[in-house]
Parts: sequence; structure tokens; C-alpha cells
Amino acid sequence: MSDFATTALRERKKGAGLRVLEPEFCTSTDTGRILVTVLGMVAEMERRFIVERQRAGIEAAKKKGVYKGRKASVPSDIVCRMRDEGKAPAEIAEALASVWRALNGRAVLSNRGPSASLTGRRGRAVATVED
Repeated sequence: MSDFATTALRERKKGAGLRVLEPEFCTSTDTGRILVTVLGMVAEMERRFIVERQRAGIEAAKKKGVYKGRKASVPSDIVCRMRDEGKAPAEIAEALASVWRALNGRAVLSNRGPSASLTGRRGRAVATVED
């Protein structure tokens, strides 16, 4: 179900309706509810078409040898070393915060001398990279 249809349903349960100005309709009427349902179905169908076209494009690119997938966001040697140290995959994933998390201050990479350590959300060192 689309976000709009979900919102309309939630508000309807509270006794409220949504009035859309352009094109003008209101979800408190039978016609408005039908319109929201139909538009939600069309949006869902279009999303499926997009996913199908994307999959077909990826498959075609793989056959040509062009598509190799997304580049690794974390060096594999660090992941392998942490796994060899006995850390579970979930611990490794949490420890090696994504670049987005790092840029938003949830992980801190401190570089002191020839090694760098990654500090996770709880402030403990979770990985060390040595030159």
C-alpha cells in the first residue's frame, strides 16, 4: 500500500479526512476513498514495472560482462581479520560503520601514528588498521 493510502487510512480511523487541493478530492467521501485506492494500485504497479526493468537491465549487463555489482564500502581484509578474531557478522557490521554513519559522527576514525582505529557508537575501539 502506498504511503499516501496508509496515511489516509490511519487518519480515517481517527475520524479525519484528507483534502487534496489539486486535483481536488477528499478522502472522507466514497469517491475520494476509491480514488486513493486506485491511485495506490497504479503506483504499486508502476513500482513493480520499474523493478522488472531494472532487473532485466542488470541481467543484460551481466551477460555482457559489464555489471559487476556495487563496490565494497569496507575493505574486505578488515572484515576477514575481524571474522578470524571470532567476531560475529552482526558485530562486524555494527563495528564497521558505513561512511554515512562516520560522516554523521556516529563513528570516529582516529589516526595516531602508523595505525588508525575505528570507534563505534558506544565509544569502544572496534577495529584497528595498521600501515
